[in-house]
Amino acid sequence: MSHPLFDDSLLAMVETLEGLAGKKFVEDGTVLRDASGRLSFISNRLTEGAELDVLGKALVERLGPYARHDRPISFRGSPGSDSLLESEERVPIQVGDTFCNLLDRRIVGAGWLDAHASAFPLPPRVVFATLKGGVGRSTALTVAAAEFARRGRNILVVDLDLEAPGLGDLLLEEDRAPEFGAIDYLVENGLKQISDSALSDFVGTSGLTDPHGGRVDVL
Repeated sequence: MSHPLFDDSLLAMVETLEGLAGKKFVEDGTVLRDASGRLSFISNRLTEGAELDVLGKALVERLGPYARHDRPISFRGSPGSDSLLESEERVPIQVGDTFCNLLDRRIVGAGWLDAHASAFPLPPRVVFATLKGGVGRSTALTVAAAEFARRGRNILVVDLDLEAPGLGDLLLEEDRAPEFGAIDYLVENGLKQISDSALSDFVGTSGLTDPHGGRVDVL
């Protein structure tokens, strides 16, 4: 019997268990994938004697290197199983025609399984970063801000070059410069939350603001 590749290993496990124990057995349990990509199954029912050996052997034969050979399957009540069955990190996913709960413990790359938790859309953020100065970073940011304002977008430019800030000189005339800057904001906000009414002390409105379009503010 040929063994599946990583992309097919979860489907192979589900099909094997469903064929031997039924769809409800799979849907009530939890698949655990460890950092190496090996799979094991935790059943949400108590073991029935030889069932543990039969299902475990079938999983090892079908999955090959993608089965956790020391413990391909466990049942409710066995050491460590109950906490996995009740873990809030389990994600219900569809595998073929069956739904199952997956607990994915890969080191990286599992974020695509997470549900989007934010109830409010966040404004997009773009970072202009370089390893050295004099390569046009500030100029490029200024041109981009002006273009987005022309298109009707509101832009907040934050200058976090704490050693040699220069965006204020490019984007703000002297009479438009705020009383405080980015370092002041970080210090104050670290000690107490800055109120919305006080933001005008830290943010200045650039002359790049389009009278018929968007606004460019600078911190």
